[in-house]
Amino acid sequence: MLAVGGTSGGVTVCLPNISVFKGEEDSKSNSEDYEKWRRSAVNKCSTYVNDYSALLYLEDRIKGNAWDLIKYEIVSAKSYLDILDALDEYFGAETYEKEMEAETALRDDLLMQKNGKTFVA
Repeated sequence: MLAVGGTSGGVTVCLPNISVFKGEEDSKSNSEDYEKWRRSAVNKCSTYVNDYSALLYLEDRIKGNAWDLIKYEIVSAKSYLDILDALDEYFGAETYEKEMEAETALRDDLLMQKNGKTFVA
């Protein structure tokens, strides 16, 4: 539901709450879900009058694995965008693509650990 009302010459927009993001699976579909969730988070948070209110709202909409991954990184966050930037590191599409490239590279015979060799070697 989208509510629009006028207040002293301005327009107030009230978007519905965004879903809670938990970030529990590392898959392509989760990356796509994150991108969709992120867009709705930006839209919702941009309706707040100040960054602090938006930051508090967004903190409440992140739970589970996602929260565990970023909770120490966002201690000094000043904007909801700081929180989203921290999440991007773990759940953004680029992160998924980098993980897939790394996984492919690790399967390459040239990079595999040989018998009798240390991991570093």
